This record gives sequence, C-alpha cells and structure tokens, in this order.
Amino acid sequence: MLTVARLGFDGTWRGTDQRRQLDLNKPPIAGHTTLYTPAWGPSTPPESGIVAAVIGTLPATTPNNVLTGVVTQSAGGGGIAIPPGGAVLVARGNQAPHLSAEAPVGTTVAIRLTLTPGWGSMAGAIGGGPVLVADGTPVFRANESFGDPVLNARTARSAVGQLADGRILLVTAEGGSLGYSAGMTNYELAVALARLGAVTAMSLGTGPSAAMAFDGSLLTRPPGTGEQALSDALLISDYGYGAATPAILSSIRAKGGLRGIPVTLDSRFRMLEYSGVTAATPNEPEVEAALGVRVGQDWEKLVSAAEQLRARMKLESLVITRGRDGMAAFTDRHKPVDIPIFGSDEVADVTGAGDTVIATFTAALAAGATTEEAAQLANYAGGIVVMKRGTATVTRQELLHAIDSAPPTTRPH
Repeated sequence: MLTVARLGFDGTWRGTDQRRQLDLNKPPIAGHTTLYTPAWGPSTPPESGIVAAVIGTLPATTPNNVLTGVVTQSAGGGGIAIPPGGAVLVARGNQAPHLSAEAPVGTTVAIRLTLTPGWGSMAGAIGGGPVLVADGTPVFRANESFGDPVLNARTARSAVGQLADGRILLVTAEGGSLGYSAGMTNYELAVALARLGAVTAMSLGTGPSAAMAFDGSLLTRPPGTGEQALSDALLISDYGYGAATPAILSSIRAKGGLRGIPVTLDSRFRMLEYSGVTAATPNEPEVEAALGVRVGQDWEKLVSAAEQLRARMKLESLVITRGRDGMAAFTDRHKPVDIPIFGSDEVADVTGAGDTVIATFTAALAAGATTEEAAQLANYAGGIVVMKRGTATVTRQELLHAIDSAPPTTRPH
C-alpha cells in the first residue's frame, strides 16, 4: 500500500485534569509545554520563570502509544538534569500553573505522542513532493513548500503512484530538449498520472535529475550531453530528537558505508560527541556553549575557538555561522575566511536558515568545491532564504542571480 502524506506530530500530557498540548525536545517557546527526554541532552535548556516536573522513569518515546510515569520532583528553573530512562516536563507562561496544579510530586502523568498518518505498518519511506494525485483526482496546488519556478516550468519530471488494483506506477516525463521534448509542468504531470489510473501519486524529482533506468539501462533520454553527474554525502542533522546519534554514525562507519564520502554535521547540543566527521556548521552560540567560552565580536577568540573545535572533533573544515555578521570558514588549506552576510540584515524569517546553510554547504562539498567556495555558496543561500516567510527553499536560479549581482567577498583581518 502506497501512502502519500505529510507527516504530522501531535503531543499531549495529562495529570489530574484534561489533556494539554506539548512539544517534544524543542527549544523553548513562550507559552508552550515541552517534554525533554535524554535524546535532548543531559539537562533542560537554561531559562527562568518556568515550572518543571521531573518524571523519574518513562518508557521509550514510541509514537501512538500512551506512556506513563510518576512525577518525582518539581522545580522552578531551567538547566534541570534529565534522568536516564526518564524525562522532564517544562511549562512556560500561562501553562505553568496547569503543570504545578495538575502534576505535583507523586502524580502519574500520561504522555501521548502521535504521528499521522500512523507509521506502525510502514515498511519504508521516501521523501518527495508535492502531492500530484489524491483520490484519483489531479492536484493543482498542494500548498507545500515548492515555489512557482519548480511547479510551473516545463521540464523533465519523475513521479511515483499507485493504481486502484495496488500496482505501483513509476513515471518519468522527458524534458529539457525543445526539439525532442520540452517536458511538463507539475500539474500536467498530475493530469497524466490520473489518466494512467493513479489513485494517489507524488513527485520524486524535477529537472536534469529526473530519469528512469531499469536493470542497469537508461530508458529515458537525458537533456544535454548525458546523465547528470551524481555526488554522495552524508548530512547529520541532530536536534536532540534521537533520530540521529553518534552511535548511528559509528555503526554506518563500521560497516564501511562512508569511504570517500564527505560527512557534515549540524548538532545543536552534542557536537563534541561526534568525532571524525568531515565538516560541521555550528552557529556562534553553539560554539560558545560547547567550549564554555565567550566570543562576541573578537575575531581572535573566534579563530581560537574554531581551532579547538577542529582539533577535538578532527574536522577537515569548519563553518561557524554568525547571524547578521555572516559566517567564517576554517580549514588547513587556507587562512580563516570571514564572509559578510549576503543581502539585508533586516530579515523576514530565520526559520530553516541553518538547515539551508548546511544543505547547500554539503552539496557543494560533495560536488568538489573547496571549503571557502562551499561556504560562499551557503552564505548566498542563507541570505536568500531568510528574506522569505515560513519554511522556504532556495532555487538554482536564485543562487545564480545572487552570484551575478554580488560577487563573493571576504573581510580582511
């Protein structure tokens, strides 16, 4: 059974009264209650004006089950040790009185973490989008994070769908060659899939990377001179949720799956536990927290902190993002490079900026770029995405336009 859907999360806790919403292992948000497990780190975030309930023992945070534990301690500040095999509930603002009244010491608290759709029977998953067909009807606009340049251009496209009898449908529309096939828009592909009998479908790839092969033979005609060159890299994004851990990286490395592949790291709370990755892209506050130092506007202190991180983590290269001060790149191959921010420092929304930076940096490294070249490209991408509201993406055309309009620059030291 093929399920095409966006994964949603909902969490609740309940003490002596009604169910109340919670976040899981997220940075503090005013007016929210958050459950912190050992996957977050050794302690809750440092903050004041909160109420916390320590749950000494709590089953592993499996989705779509009710987890129960007894409150063993109440506290009124941040930085609380998270017990191994337990958790800490932290409530802020108008939620704090509810936690105090409904989860005193000795209370059994029920936690429910729900993923929708239910994933208990899923054998595997693949990312893609947007949704093309729903209930046999082509979808004109799925309201996902894909812009008009991706949706409306006629180009090569690939998709996966399922027929009413359960058979899987794999479709690629050739494109990129006006004399042969110009390709399809996103909606034209959706209509084609519905005509083929798909009851559900989603897009897999767009542009030169969209192709189809079988048994080692290419079935479609790639645009240009041949197949698009592919590069491999492993990007570890560890936000403390437990999906990415140092142990998982060690297991992959032990199985020989990383030979010659760059490995990049964005770990919010435990980057020093990762050793031997190719590169890391922490922000300046994360560097300060990891090393217990204060950098501020002192370039020499920043360089010293970078040297310590590279030595302790055995990094080939390091990029430290600095907000409106841009970013700095460090490697043995050249002196530290101070890159000013691209665009305006009056940002619209920083959501996803760090993810954009490391994704662009990783892709550039995998394609053969130097540390400075990859950092410059990531700086352009970060400067573009923060000018968009909500979780946004950066297109190839936007990057090319940015490079043409403002050539890469550095600040001298």
